Amino acid sequence: MTAKNPSNPARNSTLNHSGATEHNFLVGGGEMGAMMRSFDWSKTAVGKIDTWSDELRTAVSIILNSSSPMFICWGKHELTNFYNDAYKVILGNKHPAALGYPANETWDEIWDISEPLIAKVFKAGESVYMKNLRVVINRHGFDEETYFTFSCSPLRNSKGSVVGLFGAVIESTDEVLSRQLLQESEDRFLNLADTAPMFIAMADESGNAVYFNKPWLKFTGKKMKEMKGLGWLSTLHPEDAPKFEKDFKHAFSEQIPIREEYRFKRADGEFRWMLAAGAPRFTPDGHFIGYFGTYTDFDDLKQAQLALQQREERFRTLIEKSADAVQLVSPEGDIIFSSNSIKNVLGYTPEELASSGVTPYLHPEDIEYFFSNFNDLIKHPEKQLTMQYRVKHKDGSWAWLETVGVNHLNTPNIHALVGNFRNITKQKEAEDKMRSSEERFRALAENIPNLAWMADATGSIYWYNNRWYEYTGTKPKQMEGWGWQSVHDPKYLSGVLKKWKYSIKSGQPFEMVFPLKGTDGTYKPFLTRVVPLKDDDGTIKQWIGSNTDISEQFKIKQTEARNEELEKITQQLAIQRKELISLNKTKDEFIGMASHQLRTPATAVKQYIGLLIDGFSDPLTPGQTQYLRTAYDSNERELRIINDLLKTAQMDSTEYTLKQKLYNIVEIVTDAIKDLHSVFEFRNQDIVFSKPQKPIKVFIDEIEIKLVIVNLLENASKYSSPGSTVEIIIEKKTKYVKIVVVDKGVGVSKDNQQRIFEKFTRVDNELSDTVTGTGLGLYWVKQLVELHNGTVELTSHLGKGSRFTVRLPL
Repeated sequence: MTAKNPSNPARNSTLNHSGATEHNFLVGGGEMGAMMRSFDWSKTAVGKIDTWSDELRTAVSIILNSSSPMFICWGKHELTNFYNDAYKVILGNKHPAALGYPANETWDEIWDISEPLIAKVFKAGESVYMKNLRVVINRHGFDEETYFTFSCSPLRNSKGSVVGLFGAVIESTDEVLSRQLLQESEDRFLNLADTAPMFIAMADESGNAVYFNKPWLKFTGKKMKEMKGLGWLSTLHPEDAPKFEKDFKHAFSEQIPIREEYRFKRADGEFRWMLAAGAPRFTPDGHFIGYFGTYTDFDDLKQAQLALQQREERFRTLIEKSADAVQLVSPEGDIIFSSNSIKNVLGYTPEELASSGVTPYLHPEDIEYFFSNFNDLIKHPEKQLTMQYRVKHKDGSWAWLETVGVNHLNTPNIHALVGNFRNITKQKEAEDKMRSSEERFRALAENIPNLAWMADATGSIYWYNNRWYEYTGTKPKQMEGWGWQSVHDPKYLSGVLKKWKYSIKSGQPFEMVFPLKGTDGTYKPFLTRVVPLKDDDGTIKQWIGSNTDISEQFKIKQTEARNEELEKITQQLAIQRKELISLNKTKDEFIGMASHQLRTPATAVKQYIGLLIDGFSDPLTPGQTQYLRTAYDSNERELRIINDLLKTAQMDSTEYTLKQKLYNIVEIVTDAIKDLHSVFEFRNQDIVFSKPQKPIKVFIDEIEIKLVIVNLLENASKYSSPGSTVEIIIEKKTKYVKIVVVDKGVGVSKDNQQRIFEKFTRVDNELSDTVTGTGLGLYWVKQLVELHNGTVELTSHLGKGSRFTVRLPL
């Protein structure tokens, strides 16, 4: 029998590149995608690509974008072949002729097996699944025994008629043949195991016992059928059952060796200690198939070990009660015992603390606190208390200790005060950082358009940003704790409380849309997102919340035809706000998360709204279009604010570095002027550029210095009247290059000339109401110039204009 490689007229056209038109559903798909795009389908039963049905297009797109072997047979009688790259291996030398060819001719050697299965799909409209089906095929010039697992499902047209077959197939030849070889090997093993002088057992991949050798059966006095499955557990000592279950579940889940000790009942009823050693079994291809275990009777040795453990009971009791380090102290304050781990906590050896313990090293401010608690502990047997205090570490630093002290004066084998020590210096430092991070969050949160707030672990709100008070018209005293309920709509308040209390109890994030009352007494819908802030142990320390006004989106949502699109917009807005809750984390965390959690969702919202405005969905009414444009403009403003805040946080970061090289500063200024050409043209303004003839090389970060120039020129334009002229001058000095930007705009008062370089600063003037911005541009200018070891100066007179001078070292 030989494999057919029929002459395919469409294939010939393919090789001649007959000019098939590109179609989106055929984009990608590797080699098969390329072949289908260039294939002359007009000579096949399916006809030209332009005539293909939506069902066929969708099915072809699915298989081309799948990494698993997939194929399509299209047409009840034609059975035209389509397949992806992964399916080529199964075809062998039947590829590439099989593309566009009838399946019954491609697989004629197994059609007696395939035809009934395919008929079931086309005639009965039923799916077919076969596991490890054996077929003899010819795909490499010779007959070979193969096994396949596959499923075939009907493809229906809009009328419900079966027009094609969708197949997914995995070749299992190697797996089946390997299992056959493994079975033969296991049969030989079992014959040897029954004669071995040790206890041997085997379990399958589910943990069920499948074999015990004869010595095992003789030891237990049971038959094989009694021991198989989980029956052998009846021989396990009841006290060892929980440990056994835990050990074996862990070993099976991780598929790792196990070596543990358990007691098993002998045929005479005596329990004997066994050393159980198990190893996972795998097929040659790495498939886990169970465990092989040996059991050794070491009861006599175990009894000796138990006797020894009883003599060491006091020591073991102490260790079981210890944390990171432990001390036993007498009521008089004498040290009875210190664990060696005390050195890891404070740097001192047990010998160095043998006389008075840590008391000589107490921080002066904590001495009274320490002894007050110590004396109270002595008076109350079995009492436990926790103290936090400072002790001088051996390296000279002050370390914070957390001590859990327990009065065991009346406890047998101890008769002492037991103190478990833990160094919590890093935890204290983290708490300090958290407080500092919270202050940074508050500073940033005051400059966003959202309402923002923070609550403690119990849900009691202790801080709101100014935007909250501006919108609600409330005072801090009114809002303390749970006072926020007064600005909620009574119709929805019970639902809000129920969900908020559930989040507090479960630790799950809170997300909900509900109305809030503004200063005018009207309610607007807000998307509210609250997330918990946890420490390293997972304990909730506080909650961070934001409320985003989505009233415009709600107006659009009320239009029945746009419900689905608006729901997506609301979801995207929720994702966009998620980043705000991270502002009280460390600065590095803020920078890393902001780019992914704020900027990306906002960009997505912009794209979705843009698609709606541009008509990529159902037609919109003029009112809907206006709402969407308003939402689009609002999102644009928010994106600019996010980008500005991100840039500011990056520059404030201690890890922020410049990428400096030698650049021609004249070219950089020239590029900046070109970038702003449309801005100046729109305002009917001119730029006069005075520059030297020769290049001036400066060691700078090209992108950041260009940003400096653009900000200075944009400011000059924005605060100058239409028709005016802005001048920029470059002069090379002995040790520096000077860049001067001069305008004849509104100017800056003397009182504001230093403050204008501060973060979030905007100065009131006659153009303030028409010029937008975040007040960060000149802050960036100053920071970036100073990072280059340069200076920036401002000379200005109200009503006459401003002169900014930047000096960069050569």
